[in-house]
Order: sequence, then C-alpha cells, then structure tokens
Amino acid sequence: MTARLDGRPEQLVTRRLPTDVIYEFFSAAAAIDPPIRNKHFSGSSRTTSPRRSNTPRECLGPDWSRLPSGPSEHEEYATLSTYRLWDVPPTLGWIRYTHVCKEWRNIGLSMPGLWGDIFPIFPFAAETVLARSREQPLSMDMDLVGFIEYPRILRPDHIRTFFDLAQQNIQRARVLTVNHRHDHFTDWDITPALGAQLPFLEVLRFSRDRTSARASGLTLSAPALTHAILGTFIPFSAPSLRFLQLYDLSIKLQPDVLADVLRATPLLEELKLGWVIPERLSVAPNEAYPPVHLPRLVAAHFEGPPLSLAFAGLLRIPLDAELKLRITKEHVGGGAILPLLDALAPHLQNPSIDRISFDPDYDVEVCLASSSSTASTDMERTRRFFIKLSHRSTYDSTLRGPLHFLSQIIRRMEAGNVTFLHAHPFAEGRRGSQTDLAYYVSQAERVLQQLTVMTTLSLAWLPVRHQPFLSALGANKDLVETLVVRSDDMLIAYDSPHPMSGSRTLVTAAESVQTRWKEVVDTLERRASVGSPLKRLILGGLLGDATDPDVKQAAMVSLASDLVDEVIDERRCL
Repeated sequence: MTARLDGRPEQLVTRRLPTDVIYEFFSAAAAIDPPIRNKHFSGSSRTTSPRRSNTPRECLGPDWSRLPSGPSEHEEYATLSTYRLWDVPPTLGWIRYTHVCKEWRNIGLSMPGLWGDIFPIFPFAAETVLARSREQPLSMDMDLVGFIEYPRILRPDHIRTFFDLAQQNIQRARVLTVNHRHDHFTDWDITPALGAQLPFLEVLRFSRDRTSARASGLTLSAPALTHAILGTFIPFSAPSLRFLQLYDLSIKLQPDVLADVLRATPLLEELKLGWVIPERLSVAPNEAYPPVHLPRLVAAHFEGPPLSLAFAGLLRIPLDAELKLRITKEHVGGGAILPLLDALAPHLQNPSIDRISFDPDYDVEVCLASSSSTASTDMERTRRFFIKLSHRSTYDSTLRGPLHFLSQIIRRMEAGNVTFLHAHPFAEGRRGSQTDLAYYVSQAERVLQQLTVMTTLSLAWLPVRHQPFLSALGANKDLVETLVVRSDDMLIAYDSPHPMSGSRTLVTAAESVQTRWKEVVDTLERRASVGSPLKRLILGGLLGDATDPDVKQAAMVSLASDLVDEVIDERRCL
C-alpha cells in the first residue's frame, strides 16, 4: 500500500475488483494453488538415463499399435490424491489470499466447498476447517495424513480428534480413501460407511481390509459415486459409476457376483481388473455364465492368469471399445492359454478387425485393430484389442513359442478380413542357433499362409535381431503386394546381448544398414526369381548420416527399384 500526497491511503487495486471476479479467482486458486504440507525429509533426486545407442529414436511401429502413454482422464481423476501435497517449503496455497483484505477474507470464508476439500490436509486445525465447511461435502482423502503422521506408536491428541471428527461426519464424504497408500491401524476404517447413505461420495479408494467390513453384510450405498479403486471387494451400490478398478483382491470373488456388480453399473466407461492368484476369480472352461452387457464402455484393461481373464469373454461391449489383456502365470493352477483364447472368441471374431501388430520382445504383444481406427482424422472410434503375454507365460505347455501364440489368435479370428500385418523383430536373446532361426522362419511362413488376403507386410528392423518374416516373405510367392521396412540408421549393437558371454563384437551403424539392405534385397530377388515380384517397397523410420561413405543409400534404393514396381522413401532425419 502506498501513500498519496494528501495523506490518504491509496485504494488497493485488488479491492477494486468486482465480487464475482474474486469468487472466480478463489475457485481457480483452489485448483492450481492448493495448500502444501511440510516435507520432513528429502527424497532421492530423479535422474534421466541417457538413451541407449541400440534403442530406436522413435517407435518403429504404427501409431495404432501402441496404447496412449499415461493414465486416462478417468484414471487420473480417480487417483488424484492428497499424497502429492507435501513439499519444501510448505505453503498455505489459496488460503493466504484470505489475508489480502477484509473483503477478500469474507469472500474466502463464504466458500464452504473450498474448505471441505482441504479438511484432511490440516488435521491439527480440523475443528476450524470443519466449521468453515458449513455442512458441505468433505474430502476424506487420508493419504497425506497417513504418510506424514504415521507410523507413530503414540499419536498426538489432534490426530485422534481429527479421525473422530471424520468418523462422525463420514456421510458428508465426497472423496473417501481407506488404507490406500498406508495403514491407519484402528483409527480409520470403512465400517461406519457401510449400511449408511453417502449422497455426496464421488471417489472411493479402499485397499487392504483390516476391518470386519466384509463380515458385516452391509452395502455401501453411494448414488453419486463415479470413480472407485478397490483392492478388496466390498458390496456397493453405485448406479452412476464411470470408472472401476479392482486389483489384487484379497478374497475369493465368484464370477456371478462380479457379473452382477457390473450389470448394476450401466454407465460404466472404464474397467480395470487385476488378479495375481487364480483362485480369487476363476472361470472354468466348462462353466456357462450369462453375458454381461456394458453398453457405454470405452476401455477395459484386464491382467491376471488365464482362468481369471476368461471372465473377459463374458463381456459384451461396444464395437469401438478398447480391450487390453495381459496374461500372467505367476502361480501354478492359473489355467492354460489356448482355452482362454477360446473364451475370448466373441472379441477375436469382430469382423471389423483387419490389421494386426506383433511384438515378441520380452513380453509378447499382439494388437488387433480396424483400418478406420488408424486414420489421422477424427473419425468414429473403432475397436483395438491388445493381448500381452508375459515372458513367463511363454513357457505354457500348450504354446510352442511367440509365433505359435500369434498363429493361434489368427486361427480364432476372421482371418479372411486381415489385410495388414506389422511385426517387430525378436530380441537378441532369442536369436539362438541356426536351427532355432529356421524354426522361427517356418512358423512365420505358417502365419503368412493363414492371412490369405493380406496385401501389406510391415516390418521393424533392428541390428543383430532376427526378423523371420523377412525371410518367410521370399518363400510365399502368392502373398503380399507391399513391403514396408521401418528402421533407424543410427543404431549400433553388440552381436551378443550378454556382457558376460566373452568377447563381443560391436556392430556399427554403417554395418547394420548394409546388413539390412542385404536382407531386404535378398527377399526382393527371391520374389522376383519365382515370377511374383512385389509391387511396392516403402522405407520408413529415420535416416542416418548421409555423408557416411560406407552407406550407399542411393545405390541400394536404385537396386531395389529394379526389383519392384515402385519404391517410396518416407524416411526422415531428426
């Protein structure tokens, strides 16, 4: 505040703002400037590892073959936690604006919803914050309280008072977390919420169950609940639910019980289910259950052993929904993989699927998609179905390697609709002996023979890795019109992936490019020699140093042009 020449104080600029503008300012400040509790210790600093020289500078597969990075909008909202609100230095956040002047203080104190949202951040001022919330919904997200105040043998009086107030007002909860990122021992459990009406509850996160919640036989009733993350199952009624995540369930859950829960959530848009031990959810191949219709589902992600994932076969979801399954076999008795593929037949036989992506690197991943889902324009969404097989699961007795897994998926599809296949190379550790490589090529040939109408084969090429489809293509004279080769000219690699394997030879970038061109040209020549030349060769990926005298790119492109009708070079420099 400055002084005028006549001695009267100059009016603060902030006091000239209209009241409605100040209200909007407080609302915005509460979202972008929340209070921060003190960070009592310094965590380890993050470091960014440099990119390995044998790692491509960008993905060498189609965009549609990859899931978006980061959480979805629903998941981000469901996991937004007070746990993030601790740092150095601590701040009052938007609360400090109530000290600008009397008018601003009155406005800040007249917004009870803002005070309800910070109830769990300042447990030592719980009574004051509770009074200022004026019966409005409360955040009971206890992640921050548990992280900062626990573990303690003797908890301070203000902590006991805080949890007592929270239990007494649990029906006002808008966000409710119980044992999510920590244990509260006996101070905080979900039992008071069971059998009660929770009209304001929107977000529920409930993990390890140390209470008698399951034995109570009561149901959590939350008509406004939209997002729930449950690490243990409790009966609930939530007709407005949009996002549901069930993971590492600590109790056995019957398939019909889970099916009934999902049928009672007709607005569900995203579903995530994850199990480790198959006995906790098991759908035997000979058991029949009615289908579960989820008409508004956008995405479903399942992870677990085959007997648990067979539950996905009961779902009837929109044709444009995204489905992802990760098959794990960490425990004996999880079931075989091929019967699981039979259970997934309703999804595999989607007639719109006409594209396949195959990546056998460590975990084996297969992506099934339709061509309209690969367009760059904002078209109507169409199905993408991801099936990931954990590396341990490849030892399943019913499988004979990653390519056999791909072949079994195709066998259960409408293979006559597939016109495009993209394949990544095998990892270094799978190069093996010449006998092994020949076996991979024979399996790749079998896959190509299943795709009788395929017109385009897209391949990622990496140094010292095995790409069996490139060899298999030369032996199939009646298949494929277009070959796409995606690569990165700047990659180097050792001829052995194991540092302790003795002497290793470094394969330079120039040597890798020469090897790639030799393999590509050999394939083109083999096709031409049997009277079935390819119509088109498309080069994708990233170019290297064009001045390298050992890499005669132009000459190789010219040689390839003599063997196909057209060469399209779409490579670019970064």
